Amino acid sequence: MLGPVPEDSAPWAQQRITAATALLTATNLQAFAWEAPHYLASATDYRAIQQQYGVHYGRLTYFGLQNESHSKMVGQFFPYLIERDHYGYKVIPESLGNIEPEPFAGYRTLFPADLIRHAEKLKVVRDGVASFFYHPFLVPPVSTFYLAEVVQGLKNLGYEFVSAPSLLNP
Repeated sequence: MLGPVPEDSAPWAQQRITAATALLTATNLQAFAWEAPHYLASATDYRAIQQQYGVHYGRLTYFGLQNESHSKMVGQFFPYLIERDHYGYKVIPESLGNIEPEPFAGYRTLFPADLIRHAEKLKVVRDGVASFFYHPFLVPPVSTFYLAEVVQGLKNLGYEFVSAPSLLNP
C-alpha cells in the first residue's frame, strides 16, 4: 500500500480499489482477477480486494490466523485451483515460480530448467495447474530465449497453454 494508511484501512483500501477499477473501465479494460504486487498485501487489503475481485491469480500471503500479526506470515503455493481460501478467493495458482537470473534477498536464482523441473514434479498432482510469471524487462535477447525455453519445455512435458479465465469454468 502506498501513502499513509489509516488505522482501520478497510475503507481506504476499498476507495483505492474502486478508483483502480474505474481507471480500467475508462480504458476499456476489464480484470478477471487480482494479484498482489510481489504477492504481498495486508490481510485487510486481501479482504477488501476480494469484495471487488473474487478471483486471485498467483500466490498469496497468509498472516497469523488468530491475531493477523504481520510478524507471522507464510506465502502459499497451490498446485491446483482453490475454490475458496482463507480470504474468500477462488485461487488460480502460480505454481512454478519465475525466471530469476540474479539472486536477491531471500530468493535464489531460477532458470528455465528449474521451472521445467517444477512442472515435471507437478505432473503427479491430479488437475494440477502449471503456471509461471515472466518479467519482460529482462535484458533482451536473453529474456526472449528464456521464455521460449520454458514454453518449449512445458510443451515437451505435455502441457497445453490455455487462458487463465478458461480455468474458472472448466
